[in-house]
Amino acid sequence: MFEYEDGPDGFPILTRCVERDITREEGKDYESETVYVYKLSEASKQADDSEFSLSAFGLPEPEGVYWKRPRRYLWLIGVAVALGALALILGMAARRTKPSSKSST
Repeated sequence: MFEYEDGPDGFPILTRCVERDITREEGKDYESETVYVYKLSEASKQADDSEFSLSAFGLPEPEGVYWKRPRRYLWLIGVAVALGALALILGMAARRTKPSSKSST
């Protein structure tokens, strides 16, 4: 037996499944019931194709298959340039505010 509830867009979402089983052993019938409760919901965003690649599961890709990878190195370069510029600006500001060491005789 399956139980559903309406999702946000009216599409039915499975909430519960009940399995009943009768087993005959040594002339006696045994009944068992298994209940599966689900808390399913619709995804908030569409899955990216890379989530369905073999490498997403730790398996090697077939020869000739290449996936686009995020360009994280661009972010690292950008952060390095920004930190370098900040160090340069702070160094120049420190030199300007430093009192001169000229001795007046």
